[in-house]
Amino acid sequence: LKNWDIPIDDTIQFQGSCWFMTKRWFKKMGFMQVEGYTGWGQEAEEISMTTWKNGGRVVTNKNTWYAHLHKGPVHGRMYHLSREENRRSYAYSYNKWLVENKDFFISIIEKFPLMPGWPANWKERLWPKTKDTIININMNTNAPKTKPARHGGADATVIYVTSNLEKLKFENRVKKELEKNSGGLPIISVSRRPIKLGKNISVGEVPVCDSTTLRQILKGLEAAKTDWAIIAKDDYTYPPEYFSFTPPTKDRVYRYENVWVLGDKYWQKGFTEYAQMADRKFWIAQIKKALDGKEGWEETTFSPVFTEQGAWTSDNPVINFRTTSSLRRFPSIRRNVRPKRNLPYWGPAAELRARMEHA
Repeated sequence: LKNWDIPIDDTIQFQGSCWFMTKRWFKKMGFMQVEGYTGWGQEAEEISMTTWKNGGRVVTNKNTWYAHLHKGPVHGRMYHLSREENRRSYAYSYNKWLVENKDFFISIIEKFPLMPGWPANWKERLWPKTKDTIININMNTNAPKTKPARHGGADATVIYVTSNLEKLKFENRVKKELEKNSGGLPIISVSRRPIKLGKNISVGEVPVCDSTTLRQILKGLEAAKTDWAIIAKDDYTYPPEYFSFTPPTKDRVYRYENVWVLGDKYWQKGFTEYAQMADRKFWIAQIKKALDGKEGWEETTFSPVFTEQGAWTSDNPVINFRTTSSLRRFPSIRRNVRPKRNLPYWGPAAELRARMEHA
């Protein structure tokens, strides 16, 4: 915003459907080659990053606009689009710029003012800590799925949040899985309509948005009595190990590292705020700080809730279901990690989806 009065201004990147440059620069940089890429995707990233890295500039004209038709299922693309080709392009781009050119990538991010809400720990999110810094709490992973190990972690309450938008049969199975695997921990459910799960708090027909979810979590935390709290959500399923952790400190959030999205296969997910645990009073204080001066249930922006974080994990993953009813219909995934058809504890992707959504 500080450069709002500069009509032609530097930009880190651009929208891939509208750009131009001199032929001399195009030929010098050797743009639009197929090395590493497929026929689709990442041209804007490749052009902008290569330009900045080689001493050029990427600029935008703030005095113009253009319309871009979102084709989607209504208009169609009129050409073939392969998800596998997409994945290969994303993986190549990720490796080229975030691995092979990591120092440059950091410098170009730091060249521009950070966007509102940009997390202070963005480097840790992009380059997660090595496995030896993540607390591993593997239990007996050979135990039958129908008999999860007893809870042996912290004195914690499960805070379950739902917008009541998922299909009823699906969410009922999610709740049943949660009750089975949480090892007897107290559950406080916070919903927009009354539900039967633990102690229920119904907040009414409030807007469906991120700030509402955050306020729902706050309601649940304030109603709990335990020292610790651990999150659960209506489109996630959690293994027993998720509920069997005791954080070593009370000054940060601890996030579960082994999280996968269930689509046609299992796709590894990066950061998620719906697989984490923290000291309850610390969590309350951090949410109130993020929402300071913003009352009521109207949708609003807010600063990152946590800046300091730790991590724990086990061999058994948390699963985020990709549904058409959730707040984010297209969950973020790690494009540089190959998908899997089978995961420990949950089994084949197709079977889990059938069991949870169609049984």
